[in-house]
Amino acid sequence: MMRKATRLSLWLLPLFWMGVLHYLLTTEVDPDQVSWLPPYADKVVHFGIFAILAWLWLGPLHISLSLSLPVAVSLGFGLAVSYGIWTEYLQSTLPHREGDVADLVANTLGALTVGLALVLRRQAMYGRLMEKLRS
Repeated sequence: MMRKATRLSLWLLPLFWMGVLHYLLTTEVDPDQVSWLPPYADKVVHFGIFAILAWLWLGPLHISLSLSLPVAVSLGFGLAVSYGIWTEYLQSTLPHREGDVADLVANTLGALTVGLALVLRRQAMYGRLMEKLRS
């Protein structure tokens, strides 16, 4: 049985990460500081940070709430994408930032990749188990 403190810490991880993302995605960026980056590097960053967010949601959803893995993956994906939509909207309201549909696509693809990877891993594990049972 999981202690309440451990369950609480599972919820704090994605919430903390969302706070970090809020800071990073709403802070003014000097164009000279990022001019050395290759084109579309920010899309790779968006992909990665939202993949991490979707993955962090699995702990509280699957372990703490005891939801099945498919349900937890679906909810984690939905929460990460919803937060991505929110941050892009928020950026569109700031004078020093812009909301970007391409960023939203990268956010969504990052979250989706985590879900697909977990589903494929689970199917592979099930396939190996079935092979062992047949032999």
